[in-house]
Amino acid sequence: MRNLPLAGIQVLIIEEEFLIALDIGLIVEQAGGKSLSFRTFEEARNAKAHWPDYRIAIVNPPDGSISEAEIAREMQDAGIRLVICTADTGTNLAKLGLAVAPIVVKPFTADDLLAACAAALEVN
Repeated sequence: MRNLPLAGIQVLIIEEEFLIALDIGLIVEQAGGKSLSFRTFEEARNAKAHWPDYRIAIVNPPDGSISEAEIAREMQDAGIRLVICTADTGTNLAKLGLAVAPIVVKPFTADDLLAACAAALEVN
Protein backbone atom coordinates (compact mmCIF):
# COMPACT_ATOMS: atom_id res chain seq x y z
CA MET A 1 0.00 0.00 0.00
CA ARG A 2 1.23 3.46 -0.91
CA ASN A 3 2.27 5.87 1.86
CA LEU A 4 -0.11 8.84 1.99
CA PRO A 5 1.47 11.32 4.42
CA LEU A 6 -1.46 13.74 4.29
CA ALA A 7 -4.23 11.12 4.39
CA GLY A 8 -7.41 12.73 5.68
CA ILE A 9 -5.79 16.13 6.23
CA GLN A 10 -7.37 19.24 4.77
CA VAL A 11 -4.98 21.94 3.59
CA LEU A 12 -5.61 25.61 2.83
CA ILE A 13 -3.44 27.07 0.07
CA ILE A 14 -2.82 30.80 -0.27
CA GLU A 15 -0.93 31.40 -3.49
CA GLU A 16 -1.46 34.21 -5.99
CA GLU A 17 0.11 32.31 -8.90
CA PHE A 18 -2.54 29.94 -10.28
CA LEU A 19 -0.14 27.34 -11.67
CA ILE A 20 1.83 27.14 -8.42
CA ALA A 21 -1.42 26.77 -6.44
CA LEU A 22 -2.50 24.04 -8.84
CA ASP A 23 0.83 22.23 -8.39
CA ILE A 24 0.62 22.47 -4.60
CA GLY A 25 -2.96 21.20 -4.67
CA LEU A 26 -1.95 18.24 -6.82
CA ILE A 27 0.89 17.34 -4.44
CA VAL A 28 -1.48 17.54 -1.47
CA GLU A 29 -4.08 15.36 -3.18
CA GLN A 30 -1.54 12.77 -4.34
CA ALA A 31 -0.41 12.56 -0.70
CA GLY A 32 -3.97 11.77 0.38
CA GLY A 33 -5.04 15.23 1.51
CA LYS A 34 -7.71 17.62 0.33
CA SER A 35 -7.06 21.24 -0.54
CA LEU A 36 -8.82 24.53 -0.95
CA SER A 37 -7.01 27.41 -2.66
CA PHE A 38 -7.22 31.17 -2.27
CA ARG A 39 -5.28 33.87 -4.07
CA THR A 40 -4.97 36.18 -1.06
CA PHE A 41 -5.01 36.15 2.73
CA GLU A 42 -8.13 38.33 2.63
CA GLU A 43 -9.99 35.72 0.54
CA ALA A 44 -8.96 33.07 3.08
CA ARG A 45 -10.20 35.26 5.93
CA ASN A 46 -13.60 35.45 4.23
CA ALA A 47 -13.78 31.64 4.62
CA LYS A 48 -12.85 31.78 8.32
CA ALA A 49 -15.95 29.80 9.27
CA HIS A 50 -14.33 26.79 7.58
CA TRP A 51 -10.91 27.15 9.25
CA PRO A 52 -11.63 24.54 11.95
CA ASP A 53 -11.72 21.93 9.16
CA TYR A 54 -8.10 22.64 8.17
CA ARG A 55 -4.89 21.55 9.91
CA ILE A 56 -2.31 23.09 7.56
CA ALA A 57 -2.11 26.24 5.44
CA ILE A 58 0.56 26.44 2.73
CA VAL A 59 0.98 30.16 2.15
CA ASN A 60 3.05 32.83 0.50
CA PRO A 61 4.82 34.76 3.24
CA PRO A 62 2.73 37.69 4.41
CA ASP A 63 3.89 40.75 2.48
CA GLY A 64 4.67 42.68 5.62
CA SER A 65 1.36 44.50 5.64
CA ILE A 66 -0.37 44.50 8.97
CA SER A 67 -3.47 42.82 7.57
CA GLU A 68 -1.71 39.82 5.97
CA ALA A 69 0.48 39.17 9.00
CA GLU A 70 -2.58 39.56 11.24
CA ILE A 71 -4.53 36.99 9.21
CA ALA A 72 -1.58 34.57 9.31
CA ARG A 73 -1.44 34.97 13.12
CA GLU A 74 -5.22 34.40 13.30
CA MET A 75 -4.72 31.16 11.38
CA GLN A 76 -2.04 30.04 13.82
CA ASP A 77 -4.22 31.05 16.78
CA ALA A 78 -7.02 28.91 15.28
CA GLY A 79 -4.66 25.91 15.35
CA ILE A 80 -3.77 25.90 11.67
CA ARG A 81 -0.11 25.02 11.12
CA LEU A 82 1.57 27.25 8.55
CA VAL A 83 4.03 26.21 5.86
CA ILE A 84 5.62 29.24 4.19
CA CYS A 85 6.24 28.73 0.47
CA THR A 86 8.47 31.45 -0.96
CA ALA A 87 11.14 32.33 -3.48
CA ASP A 88 12.72 34.65 -0.88
CA THR A 89 15.38 32.80 1.10
CA GLY A 90 15.54 35.69 3.58
CA THR A 91 11.99 35.38 4.92
CA ASN A 92 11.95 36.44 8.59
CA LEU A 93 8.93 35.04 10.44
CA ALA A 94 9.82 36.71 13.73
CA LYS A 95 9.73 40.11 12.04
CA LEU A 96 6.17 39.31 10.96
CA GLY A 97 5.22 38.25 14.48
CA LEU A 98 4.57 34.66 13.45
CA ALA A 99 5.27 31.51 15.41
CA VAL A 100 7.71 28.96 14.06
CA ALA A 101 6.74 27.60 10.63
CA PRO A 102 8.66 25.51 8.11
CA ILE A 103 9.80 27.38 5.01
CA VAL A 104 9.88 25.79 1.55
CA VAL A 105 11.87 27.67 -1.08
CA LYS A 106 10.53 27.82 -4.65
CA PRO A 107 11.16 25.95 -6.83
CA PHE A 108 10.45 22.96 -4.60
CA THR A 109 9.89 19.24 -5.02
CA ALA A 110 6.91 17.28 -3.77
CA ASP A 111 9.22 15.70 -1.17
CA ASP A 112 10.32 19.16 0.04
CA LEU A 113 6.71 20.30 0.44
CA LEU A 114 5.57 17.11 2.16
CA ALA A 115 8.53 17.23 4.56
CA ALA A 116 7.59 20.80 5.48
CA CYS A 117 3.97 19.73 6.05
CA ALA A 118 5.15 16.89 8.29
CA ALA A 119 7.36 19.31 10.23
CA ALA A 120 4.45 21.75 10.62
CA LEU A 121 2.26 19.01 12.06
CA GLU A 122 4.96 18.23 14.64
CA VAL A 123 5.19 21.83 15.94
CA ASN A 124 3.79 22.14 19.46
